[in-house]
Amino acid sequence: MRIGIDIDGTLTEIDKWTLACGQKEGYQVKQYAYDAKDIFALSKEEADYFWDKYLDLLFTQVEVKTNASEVIKKFKEKGHEIYLITARSNLDIPISKRNKLDVTRITIDWLKKNDIYYNHLEMACFNKDIYCIKNNIDIMIEDSPTNIIKVSKVIPVICMDCSYNKNIYGPNIKRVYNWNEIESIID
Repeated sequence: MRIGIDIDGTLTEIDKWTLACGQKEGYQVKQYAYDAKDIFALSKEEADYFWDKYLDLLFTQVEVKTNASEVIKKFKEKGHEIYLITARSNLDIPISKRNKLDVTRITIDWLKKNDIYYNHLEMACFNKDIYCIKNNIDIMIEDSPTNIIKVSKVIPVICMDCSYNKNIYGPNIKRVYNWNEIESIID
């Protein structure tokens, strides 16, 4: 089986990380959303400041979700192919840092540091549904509401529960709360 796995919010604790960084800045949570701009109701300038200050730290310091590495290793041992499919790219970085950071290298280093196995890494993937079709992905593990909806139209999606995707349901979507549940679905 070919298993597609998103990185931020699926492998990483990005929601906890974003809230912690926002608290450091004194921001109050206004709504549970996917992006810090919406979570804290920031202006464009405030959001630019937030990401200019914290984005490179996100890529290097965010924690891996509990048991993600172990479950992925079990998938490998069973002969599954692991495709990490992320929208991460240098386009995500504030202009002031674009020439200073190599998001691909930073991501690969983070994956090594956290012992995350993979066969393929696809960066800057903004149309995951199309990528999944072209690469014969059998199932996708995802947290982004937009991607869950789009990808579930073409293959089954395991939705990693987050504060910002609680209202996403559908016939091709299975909600989980941790990596142990993912393991039980795929086995």
